[in-house]
Amino acid sequence: MKKIVIALFLFILFGCSSNTTTTSTITTSNTDSSFPIESGIYQDNLDDIVYHYYIPKILDSNTGFLLFLHGGHMDGLSFMESSGINEQADIYNFIVCFPSQSRNRNVEYYWNWYKEEEQLGLGEEINLLHEIATTLIERYDLNIDRSYVAGFSAGACEAINLYVNYPDIFQGFASVSGLGYRLVNNKVAAEGLMANGIPVVNNYQEFIRQRVGDNMPSKAVVIHGSNDALVNPRNSEVIIEQIIDDNYQYNEEILDTYSHCSYYDDSHILEAYFLANIGHVYCGSTNGRFITVGEINYSEVIAEYFFE
Repeated sequence: MKKIVIALFLFILFGCSSNTTTTSTITTSNTDSSFPIESGIYQDNLDDIVYHYYIPKILDSNTGFLLFLHGGHMDGLSFMESSGINEQADIYNFIVCFPSQSRNRNVEYYWNWYKEEEQLGLGEEINLLHEIATTLIERYDLNIDRSYVAGFSAGACEAINLYVNYPDIFQGFASVSGLGYRLVNNKVAAEGLMANGIPVVNNYQEFIRQRVGDNMPSKAVVIHGSNDALVNPRNSEVIIEQIIDDNYQYNEEILDTYSHCSYYDDSHILEAYFLANIGHVYCGSTNGRFITVGEINYSEVIAEYFFE
């Protein structure tokens, strides 16, 4: 009997290729019965992009949406499980979706964020990601005012591309160890910018504002480890420079292991965290490749900030 119980537990925890993993009751009147409505992890695909998404224990008219993009050499499902984001989805009531980059598009599973067509919303990849988001938002009748996009490393850069091109879908973004918008347009230049964080283009501070106009993010969060040897932390400072203007006020808190600064005006707010002794990793709920447990759980920060 004990072996049966253990086997059932492992199936629930890791059986993500099946349609459901839990049997919690969902409170909703919005979802078409042809689609899954039980709490758990589901798998679907669009073209060659496989995506996994988690339905929280409560699904109602206030349920939000978070599209979360992994970094290079990663996949969406393992990133979902190691980040601990599903626990936050239950607490703060949002569906979270992790697409996986296809080897056909990038042999190292990086999102092709630096290509000009991705930055301008013309690329097939960014349009597939947009379609995945709109499919889930429409399928489950999610609250568009609580819809955001986030990413780690290359995923953070593509998350900013998505926000800039679809501000009607995403109210803001979270960038973890990312780079600024439209500063390079080829891989060699991208690698140089990752290393030094110094833009070589003029007026880069205006690039996001020029694209979205009055639709600047209502909420944005930037997180970076100060010991990041792969993506220079200066890159996240550039993102901040592309968001704020002279109308923003700020509060700063400096602690032993991290600094936290809030930039805000009447209708927009950006939270920035720079963590001492943290490299190019995502601080989640488990240890693993590219994932570590730190003093700050990034998933908690992002979920609470966007969905509380």
